[in-house]
Amino acid sequence: MLAVTKALRYFNNPETGAVHGYHRVLNLRESVVSRLAAYENFVYRLSNDGKYALRLFVTFSGSNTFFRRSALERVGLWDAKSLVEDAELSVRFARAHIATRLAPVECWQEMPAKVGSLFRQRIRWSGGNMLTGIKHWDAWRSMSLVKALDMQVLMMSPILAVLTFAAWLILGLGIVRVGLPLGTLLPLLSVMVVLNLVYVGSLLAAVFSSARNDVVSHLGLVVATYPYATLVSLANLAAMVLILRKGARLWLKTEKTGYVDEQIRPSSF
Repeated sequence: MLAVTKALRYFNNPETGAVHGYHRVLNLRESVVSRLAAYENFVYRLSNDGKYALRLFVTFSGSNTFFRRSALERVGLWDAKSLVEDAELSVRFARAHIATRLAPVECWQEMPAKVGSLFRQRIRWSGGNMLTGIKHWDAWRSMSLVKALDMQVLMMSPILAVLTFAAWLILGLGIVRVGLPLGTLLPLLSVMVVLNLVYVGSLLAAVFSSARNDVVSHLGLVVATYPYATLVSLANLAAMVLILRKGARLWLKTEKTGYVDEQIRPSSF
């Protein structure tokens, strides 16, 4: 109820059609997987803050999104066939030039705690994002070119992740002298090093911003993000294959355990 109360004040502006906020993680300490997913969520939050300030494309926040009914009806309500209804709806709001507000409104969310749950969730998210990008390929006609490009980069980011994974694989084979000679891969290596520095820098920002104590153990998780990113990339690849085979029929349920960290129960709710 607190999140609803906080969100309502932003609707005092009659032009505001939607308000969305941030998620806090219920099960940070349940497993390494849930902790890594929480760090990814925090980096995504930092990214959204910057993009919102620059008036770029920012997706709605799933269950922590509040709509003015008239605005929702104006864009045609929910797309029942969408796998990522919040992201797809945020594109339609942007195309309709309806004002939205990213606000300091927080609610709790449970992250996947098992590898299988994370994998299935990312297949659905990745597939849904790509299908949304395809559906709104002509978004540049109804929003600024920069915003439309930013939206497409986000929606097609699963493809970029797969390409990044493939690039590292090619470089690894080159190092062990399989495939292309390492000398011919130096330009690719330079690009990947720069991307890696940005990646690690973002993670370090997340660690030092969120870790109140025991920073060393948090830094150890930075290393663990590499197999985590590999798993997500494989889920992205699986989503691409399933789209080619089955179209939009990719709905996979994300299993939840109901676990809540001891530090936040029950008084924090």
